[in-house]
Amino acid sequence: MRGLSCIGEVAAGLAGRRLDAVLLADAWNADDWTFDALVAHYETLCRYLDMRDRGRVLGYGCGTPGMTRASRHLRETYRLGAAL
Repeated sequence: MRGLSCIGEVAAGLAGRRLDAVLLADAWNADDWTFDALVAHYETLCRYLDMRDRGRVLGYGCGTPGMTRASRHLRETYRLGAAL
């Protein structure tokens, strides 16, 4: 059970510090539901740990490095980072 108490200690150390968070993810799949569960989990973590959501880039259809380079998502990620 040490693992679970360790997670609780980390969460307690993060909660209330009002940290910033960003979500950067990519996936081969380009369906509109691809990131639904991930986004829901991210939003839950932000609420639970009292983190500010500073932005998200969800790279739909980025299954290979070449696909990612050719997409708009790489530019979106750069702009998000520059804005922080």
